[in-house]
Amino acid sequence: RPAEWQDGELSEVAGPEAFMVKSLPQGPETSQTPSDVVAFQRKAGELYRAVMGAGALSGEMNQRIDHLKVAIPQTPAADEAVEQRLRDIEARLDELVVLLSGDSSVSSRNEPVPWSITRRAGVVYGLLLNVRSDVPEMYEDSYAIAANEFRDVLSRLKTIETDLDALEVELERLGAPYTPGRVPDWRE
Repeated sequence: RPAEWQDGELSEVAGPEAFMVKSLPQGPETSQTPSDVVAFQRKAGELYRAVMGAGALSGEMNQRIDHLKVAIPQTPAADEAVEQRLRDIEARLDELVVLLSGDSSVSSRNEPVPWSITRRAGVVYGLLLNVRSDVPEMYEDSYAIAANEFRDVLSRLKTIETDLDALEVELERLGAPYTPGRVPDWRE
């Protein structure tokens, strides 16, 4: 219910109002199976949610890598193999970020680039939010492409996260300085 704070007290501004819900007029472009349209919108929305989450996770992982790049040289027990593992993880993550978000290096030079998973999923989801017509086949095709590409990227991203976690555990064992996201281990 609408309310406002006034002179330190909460007071109701308006009470409940009765209203009737009416369906919008049906036009020739309106889908005869609106439940199918809503189901596709939800499916596309779920893909977009997962893609955006993967993008955020990759950003967080890049920050962890940046901190580890500083910590490894300050860890006397860490050798070249530890640094190489970190470089390998970073290269694999960079490759996935290009697939997920696009190649900003190439596009910044005004060169054509393939659509990224994020762009494709965002266009499919965003343009269909307020649509009542049947889902065009090209949108179903774009969804299928994004979903197939994302399935592989997400699997690889999970593997990279596991490898990064394992490297952080190893660095903790080697006595590396604290880095964000790593729980210190201490024994007296």
